[in-house]
Amino acid sequence: MKFFDSIANKLVSSGVLFLILASSVTFYYITMQRVDYVENEVRKEVELVTTSAASSIKSFYSERARVVTTLSENTFMKKWFNDYDSRGSDIDSDPNYQMITSMFKSVSEQDPVIKSVFFSPANTYEYFDKNGRYSDTDYYTNKRPWWYEPLDKNQLFINDPQIDMVDNSMVSSIKTTIYNDGNELIGVMGIDILSTEIKNEIIDNLKYNGIGIGFLFTANSNLIVFSDESSALDMSSFPKLSEVNNIGSGTKGFEQIEGKLAGLDLKEITIKYKGAGQPHEWLNFNLCEKTCR
Repeated sequence: MKFFDSIANKLVSSGVLFLILASSVTFYYITMQRVDYVENEVRKEVELVTTSAASSIKSFYSERARVVTTLSENTFMKKWFNDYDSRGSDIDSDPNYQMITSMFKSVSEQDPVIKSVFFSPANTYEYFDKNGRYSDTDYYTNKRPWWYEPLDKNQLFINDPQIDMVDNSMVSSIKTTIYNDGNELIGVMGIDILSTEIKNEIIDNLKYNGIGIGFLFTANSNLIVFSDESSALDMSSFPKLSEVNNIGSGTKGFEQIEGKLAGLDLKEITIKYKGAGQPHEWLNFNLCEKTCR
């Protein structure tokens, strides 16, 4: 079965997925006659640009989701973690543990977008990644909020992004729960991925004839990416869309988007950015079209 057919059966569509909307705000000047015709043609071109960007974003996450799907079916790894039940035990000389660590490291190194593969066994609530078992004896994954999210969803999903405080990169995780043949929970596994690549390679290039500003926001109206580097928005806090109104004089209307996310037509919105009314194109997309197991 083709991966793009199966991914819809793996990723949950909860309405609060990482990437729900892709938007492009474009600036252009029309000095010709037949303004309506020209405007319609420009809008068609802008729609093509945003559709292409949305497709690229879907592909970006789908390719990495396939990594998690493949690893989750690894019987060798599942058996080792299923049998591992002694927290803090000496496993450095265990060749199977070393093989799993090497596998995590190899997968992480094959794709520069993947920061690390990780696994947390339900027997011990420890944390394993490409560097092996986390050595902090006081660290319990079941005391961390992120442990419960995959248990609640109980299927492959992508979480909202976070900012890595070490290197300031934007990171999101693709996670899933792992079970044994008796339907008992073995643990939670996934990968951390550099979503900064979405901004650098896709959104920053989301333009019409070299002109425009692209941005991504969640269903909760939190900005993930805003490509205007001069905006002075603190993107590390994933600000609300309404905060765009604070960018310079004459910027207004972005708060309307927050009230339009419940299935209403975003094209009804009139916005101004830095003093000028802007034609805009919205594209609403989900990484999965249905809730699925």
